[in-house]
Amino acid sequence: MGVITPDGVVGKVIEAFPNTSQVLLLTDRESGVGAMLADSRIQSPVGGVGEPLITMKYVPNDDDVNIGERVITSGMDRIFPRDLPVGTITEIKPGSTFKQIRIKPAANLEKLEQVLVLLTLHPLKESAAPAAAPAASNAAPPQAANP
Repeated sequence: MGVITPDGVVGKVIEAFPNTSQVLLLTDRESGVGAMLADSRIQSPVGGVGEPLITMKYVPNDDDVNIGERVITSGMDRIFPRDLPVGTITEIKPGSTFKQIRIKPAANLEKLEQVLVLLTLHPLKESAAPAAAPAASNAAPPQAANP
């Protein structure tokens, strides 16, 4: 389950108890979120490295990225909906193949008081052939629609 504040993404619930939950912060080395650049819509995962800034991975050196550009969720990780604030790019360095992009998280992860937990109602299912109807059913037979 995703955890957010009104300012942006905080992390993910890794263990839940009756009155509390343990949350893996976005800055943790084991954490990550599907993200994209708000302006160019370039998609790339964002993850923690164990320090206050997070990193965006796998953005090719020839892609146009700017300091100050907003990073938002892509919705591709199926944990966070699309377009939630993740952070703002503070540093860009060219790498051997991909840029090294550092991001300041949108949420102040060092002074959290209240958060919102995003409940996942149903996992996405693969679309397959429709299942056969049960042998006995109280449902009415399908009706033709009037044009």
